[in-house]
Amino acid sequence: MRKSQTQIVFIDTSIFESENYFEGRNINLLLHLSQENLISLKITDIIYREIQKRLEEHSNKAVNLYKNQKIEFNQEARILRNINLLNDQFKKDNIKSLKENSRQLLLQKFDETIKNNNIEIINTNIADASEILDDYFAIKSPFKEGNKKNEFPDAFNINTIKHWCKKNFHNCFFITNDKDFTNYEHPQINCEFNLSTLLELLYVENSDIKEEIFNRIYQDSLSEIEYETESSLTSSLESFAFEVLYNDPWMEDVEVNFHAFEEIQFDIVLINEIKTDTFTYEIELNIKYSVDCDYTDLNSALYDKEDGIWLGEVNRNEKRNFKANCLVYPLFSYDSKKYTGEFKEIVDYEIREIEEI
Repeated sequence: MRKSQTQIVFIDTSIFESENYFEGRNINLLLHLSQENLISLKITDIIYREIQKRLEEHSNKAVNLYKNQKIEFNQEARILRNINLLNDQFKKDNIKSLKENSRQLLLQKFDETIKNNNIEIINTNIADASEILDDYFAIKSPFKEGNKKNEFPDAFNINTIKHWCKKNFHNCFFITNDKDFTNYEHPQINCEFNLSTLLELLYVENSDIKEEIFNRIYQDSLSEIEYETESSLTSSLESFAFEVLYNDPWMEDVEVNFHAFEEIQFDIVLINEIKTDTFTYEIELNIKYSVDCDYTDLNSALYDKEDGIWLGEVNRNEKRNFKANCLVYPLFSYDSKKYTGEFKEIVDYEIREIEEI
């Protein structure tokens, strides 16, 4: 797979259903790759309308389930009404309104998913009805023995994909969990992959996609990385601050204690090393931090040459502020078959520049 080649992926309704539509980790990874223009996702208008219908059906089913459980709760738990416990749970719900709101919100979520992840909807008006009828009478995939009329939406869908590929001179993947497509063959349409196996293929063969998966692992670990970075650098930053203040000729008896990180800016982030089951990032950080400093201030003091002592020195306790430029190297583990990974530890760091501000 050439890095410059954008893979075309058509998605079946069954993929969305198996991932609970927008919740599953794998569907979100696929959507993210499309959002980053690393792949091109498409559905036909048949699939679009079918998903809308399934969302409405499943939404109504879910609200009815809630309604039945609420009725049972109100009956079996009514003893609690005597003590005003769980009062909100006993309030009567407007089930009709709840059904309508959930339906609208799910359909809105679907349209937002289409828009935000660059999913193109292909019109089935490019399908060839005569070809579909020929497949129907010849019992070609997706048609099979039995109630073949139920397969017509699938037949229009795959025929639309076929003519889109022909018109645009492009091959594509069609990912589905529908076993009716197991035997479907067309030189421009690859139906051999489901969502998991397609992600594995993209991960192995496209370095841009592998890098994007690493980047997601990194992004999901940012809070952990920042916490471990602070833990790793605190002692060294304190020592560097002490060195700066200790070398000030107008300060004596310097004692320094780390106070706080005031700001951490992740500036440049690069993949540093990739091994079989680990990878390392190099992160350039710009850090602002403060220390508590106890010292003897000689700025207003006079030096008595005869006695060899300072006169008029002042003992001070101040918060002093510094900025530092650092490199840190977080190590991650990853599973190439599950496209998952996690932050493990900061394996190295380097403090390159430090100055008082």
